[in-house]
Amino acid sequence: MDCVICIQSCWRSKKCRKKVKLFSRLPDELWYMVLDYIRNDNLFKILDRIILIRVTRLYWILPRKQIKLKFQTLLLIRKYVKYLSETTITSCIIFSLRMLRHLSHVDQRHYMLINATIEVLLLNKCKKSSTIENETRIHVSY
Repeated sequence: MDCVICIQSCWRSKKCRKKVKLFSRLPDELWYMVLDYIRNDNLFKILDRIILIRVTRLYWILPRKQIKLKFQTLLLIRKYVKYLSETTITSCIIFSLRMLRHLSHVDQRHYMLINATIEVLLLNKCKKSSTIENETRIHVSY
């Protein structure tokens, strides 16, 4: 009986991974629609934690080491910035500013990526803080 349950579980997980792989190849707008439809808070918490740990680890290594991984992390941050917590956004801003300060040997497109990431993070942080202020005003007025 246990073998049957294990086989069924493996089959369901394989089908789920296949669907996620299929949907992840969609354009960003459609992928965000699928994510909003699923809207699993645990998924976003896990994603937020992964990005926070990755940024923290990359922040403390030497500035000119693992540059490719750092830029892949910036792309990941930009892709999921809507779902990040304020703490993670703050850490990402500090990480991006450190990259901007210490990477003098990279080409212009990498500078543009770092600046664009900082801009997106700051805009998102302002939106989240204004939303929180509006919610507290509504609660205080009652």
